[in-house]
Amino acid sequence: MIKIILLLTAVVFVIGCTGVQAPNDVVEPAVSLLCSDTDGIDPSVRGKCHDKYYMVEDKCTSLGMKVKEYYCDGDFCETQIIDCVDGCDNGKCIVGCSDTDGGIDIHKKGIVTFKDNNYPDACHSTGKRIMEYYCMGGIKYVEDKACWIYEHCVDGACIKK
Repeated sequence: MIKIILLLTAVVFVIGCTGVQAPNDVVEPAVSLLCSDTDGIDPSVRGKCHDKYYMVEDKCTSLGMKVKEYYCDGDFCETQIIDCVDGCDNGKCIVGCSDTDGGIDIHKKGIVTFKDNNYPDACHSTGKRIMEYYCMGGIKYVEDKACWIYEHCVDGACIKK
């Protein structure tokens, strides 16, 4: 009789413990340890993607008008071709041209930023003319302008005498 009770207890214990699952309300996010990317999908930054097979860098294509952007998709580097409105240079889209004085304004010193370089408005040595930098269509331009007759150029701007 004791053998039967022990046998039944063992059966109940085994049956009761099998198939029991822990609560399923906490789910860990899937994180890949096999792929890493320094910039995600950001065409304005030259990034590097590394998986178990390759290490690749973002690069310019199509005569410098597109960027081949590498990024992680699960455990592997994938690619996407992205148009660059102002062109591509060194594996990233050119952010274009910007001008702090808003264009041609000889009365306000401006600085044009183009392809990671700065071009400040500057006076000629005579003090009567100015090299005025400005942007048009995402491209940097410069014009040699004369200050008005009652003005002279000081620190990149024409001012009254």
